[in-house]
Order: sequence, then C-alpha cells, then structure tokens
Amino acid sequence: MENIENIPSIPEPSVSRGRFFSGHTFPLLGLSLLISVSILVGVLILFPATDGALGAFAADFRKWCFGADEDSDALVSEIMFFLDPLVLGLIIFIVWRRTILEAPRRAVILHSFISFAAVFAAAAFFALTFKPVTADSVHLKDLRTSLAGPAIRLTNQAGRPVSLADYRGRVVLITAFYTTCHNTCPLIINQIKKAVEAQKNSDDLTVMALTLDPEHDTVQTLAAASRSQNLPLPRYQLLTGDSGQVHDLLTTLSIGSRRNLETNAIDHANVILLTDRNGRIAFRLGLGPAQEKLLTEAVTLLLEEKRSMQ
Repeated sequence: MENIENIPSIPEPSVSRGRFFSGHTFPLLGLSLLISVSILVGVLILFPATDGALGAFAADFRKWCFGADEDSDALVSEIMFFLDPLVLGLIIFIVWRRTILEAPRRAVILHSFISFAAVFAAAAFFALTFKPVTADSVHLKDLRTSLAGPAIRLTNQAGRPVSLADYRGRVVLITAFYTTCHNTCPLIINQIKKAVEAQKNSDDLTVMALTLDPEHDTVQTLAAASRSQNLPLPRYQLLTGDSGQVHDLLTTLSIGSRRNLETNAIDHANVILLTDRNGRIAFRLGLGPAQEKLLTEAVTLLLEEKRSMQ
C-alpha cells in the first residue's frame, strides 16, 4: 500500500488566493492589463475614420464612449478616461512595489504577453466582426414603436400655451435643446430642418423643441432664437415652462441632461422623437448621418400614413 505520507497535499483555496494576491501574479497582471487597455484606447482614438471595418469600429467607439463625432471631438472625456487607469496603476505599484521590482524578468514578460494578447485579441475579434449601423442596414419597421405620447403642456416663443394633444392628426417631431448651446444643439436642429425641407408636403408637420435650460430660456429668449435660427411659427414650437415641470417631462421622455459645473454647459442626450397622427411615439432617433437619413424616411412614412388612414 502506498504510504499516505508521500501523497502531496492539496492547497486550501484560501491559501491559493493568498498567494495570488501576495505574490507577483496579481500586480503584474493588473498593471499589464491597465497598460494594454490604455494603449488600445489610444490607438482607437487616433485611428482614422475610414470606410473599412477597423475605421468604422474606431469611429463608433469614439462616438459611443466619448461622444465624439464628425463635427466635434471629446478631448476632455478622452483625457479623463486615462486618469482612472493611471491612478489605479499608481496604487497597485505603491502597494506591491517591492514585489513588482523583485519579480523575475521571465514573469514580467509572461504576464505582459498574456495581458496584451488577451486585450488585443478581444479588440480584433470585435473589430473584425463589427458591422457598422447605417441607414441602409436598418429598416424603419424594425424601429417602429407604438408608445403613448407624452403630456406636453408648455409655453411657446410667442407666450401661447401648447399641448401635444392639440396636434392630434399631425406628425410631430419632438427634441430638446437650449439657446446657449454651441455644440450638438445646432447640429440636431439643422438635422431636423433638413428632414422638414425634404418633405414634398409638410403642411401636417410640426416641430416641438423643449428647452433643456428653463431657468434661462424664457419666452423672450426663445423668441430671439426663433428669429436668429430661422425657426418660425407655427412650424417650429420652441417650448419652455416651469423648471420642475420641464425637467420632469424631459425625464419622462428619457432625454438625460446634466449641467457641467465647470463650464456651465449642459451635457445631454441628442434625441428626436416622432409621434404619428394618433399621437403615439412611432420612432426614437438620434444624431448623425445615418440617423439623418432615417429621420427623413420616417417623417415621410408618417406623413403618408394619412392616405391609408382616411
């Protein structure tokens, strides 16, 4: 019979975990992963937007992670991103400084290789299998919804009360902006104007633009914006109201916004809602070339529904 004393003992899980964190494995893996991710993000930020899969992937990555697009960048957001891994890396190095410095060179190379290979293999997989969303790859029928329309009861730039319920039987575009915005607000207004101008018969089309800054955007302020931006009544209804009422309505519409205390600008979602002639939300779209084409097609579709409903 084999001597029981010669059978190697199996280490306890707690002992294994202790060695993992007290040895050089955890700090080396942690640092190399942070460095790998930072390098990858840096490459994606600098990678040119091309028609290829990698270029489209990099462009969409910058857009969704940092809010950058063809007309604006996101330098502040990109710089802030690198601060997190830098601080975390410093903490790891300070806590495990001696262990890291005394680690065998072979272990440093091995852990670095594993981290770099894992991060870039995952990125390559997503980039090569990535299919950019374009207007041609999305069908309106797949985006169509039938949600209850919001209870909009605000005041327009002429000081008159406006209710969405009064526009039953018309197609209504609903978005949010504020008059002192010089970033995406002019872009989304311009996108809406293009969609309106593209319609052959837009008599039954109305645009409601809710202010994101009711504390500043008074009736007089909106009237000035209506004139300067060529957003005339009755087509364009620029709406304001009680601060709490407006912000509650924006929350109901899932249009997120937050004031940047450093710049006093309002960071916000770029959303365009379309209601059909029955007053129900039919589409929820965003900002960008692909979304612009979809918006024009969606407005045309909703306007033509009058013929099939009568």
